[in-house]
Amino acid sequence: MIRFHKPYALAHSKKYIMDVLDSGRTEGDGEYTKKCQSWLKSKLGFDNLLLMTSGTHALECACQCLNLSSTDEVIMPSYNFPSAANAVLLAGGKIVFSEVEHRHLMLDPARIEEKITAHTKAILVIHYGGFLADMESIMEIARRHQLQVIEDSAQCFLNPTQREPKDFGDYICYSFHGTKDVVCGEGGALFVKDHERYAYAKRFRHKGTNRDEFLQGHVAFYEWTDLGSSYSPSELLMALLYGQLEQSHIIVQKNREIFARYQQYFEEKRYAHVSFSQEDATTKTNGHTFYLLFEDVADARAFKSHMMLHDIDVRSHFVPLSNSHMANQHVAISTFTSNEEQTLGERLIRLPIYPDLDRASIQKIQLCCDYFWGGVQ
Repeated sequence: MIRFHKPYALAHSKKYIMDVLDSGRTEGDGEYTKKCQSWLKSKLGFDNLLLMTSGTHALECACQCLNLSSTDEVIMPSYNFPSAANAVLLAGGKIVFSEVEHRHLMLDPARIEEKITAHTKAILVIHYGGFLADMESIMEIARRHQLQVIEDSAQCFLNPTQREPKDFGDYICYSFHGTKDVVCGEGGALFVKDHERYAYAKRFRHKGTNRDEFLQGHVAFYEWTDLGSSYSPSELLMALLYGQLEQSHIIVQKNREIFARYQQYFEEKRYAHVSFSQEDATTKTNGHTFYLLFEDVADARAFKSHMMLHDIDVRSHFVPLSNSHMANQHVAISTFTSNEEQTLGERLIRLPIYPDLDRASIQKIQLCCDYFWGGVQ
C-alpha cells in the first residue's frame, strides 16, 4: 500500500526527547519550548508568538482575544474544518459563511463585502492545501471596514510566498498535528500582532493567570486575573517539534518537488472533467496537498475506488460546514453557500504527498491515473 501521509525523520528528535526524560521536567514552557519559540520567531519574523497544545487551541485563543458578543459576526468559508467554527462559537460569536474562489478553494475576496454587516467583527481566513489566500485584498477589505483578521495557517507552514508586513492578519494560527508536514503529534502556535492582545493571550494560555508577568518579575504575586485555559504543550512534544523544525527545510523542499512532478504530469495529460492544484509564478505552495477536483461526484468516487483497488491511499477532504447538523443549529441559512460548493468535499481527491514518497511510487500513482482515464480498470 502506498501510504497517503508519513511524517519525516521522527527519529531525529530522539536525542532531544531523551534530554527531557533525563531532566525529569516534562511540563510545558521549559527549555525546548524556548528553543522552538526562538526558532519560529527567527524563521517567521514574529516576536509575539506562543506555542500551543494544538492548532485548534491557537484558533480558540485568537477568538477569545476578539472579545466577541452574542451578536458579533465572524466571516469564514464553509469549506473548512470544524475547529474554526467551534472557536467562534466557544468565544460567544456568530458564524457567517462566505464563498471560496475556484482556483485554490480559499475565501474569495470578491464575495466578502456583501457579507459584512454592522455586526461583523472579524474575518477568519483558511489557507488551504499549502497555498496562501489573497491576503493583500482581504487585509485591504479588513482595514476599510475596521475588522480583525485571523489566519488559519495549519496547512501552509513555511509557505515560500513573500508578503508585505501590512498583509499579515492580526492573528496567525499554526498546527503541528501528526497529519501536517512538521509534526509533534499534537501542537500549534499563535502569533498575535497587537501587544495588548498578546499579553491577554499569554494570560489565557496560562489558565487565566499572570504567571508570565510573575516569572519576569513584573508583579509580586501569581494569581487569577482573566478567563483562561491550559494551552502550554508538554516539553516532550516540544522536544519532538524541535527536531522536526531542524528538518523543516528538507520537508518543504521534498514536498514541493513531488507537487511539481504531479503538476507537470497533469498539465501534460490534460484529462477532461477534472482540475488540479497548480502553482504559478506568483502563487507558491509549501507542497502540503495535491488535489484533483472532479466536475462530477460519481467520477470522484470511481477514481478513489480505482486507486484504492491498486493499493494507493487517496483521500477526500472537508465536508463543507454548511452541510452539517451543527450549521443548521448555529448558522443562518441565508449565509449558506452555493450547491456547487456544497459538493466540494465529495468531488475533491487528494493524492499521496510526503518527503519519503519515492520515485517508483509516484510512477505507480501516475500509471494508475493513466489506467483510470484510459478506461483500463
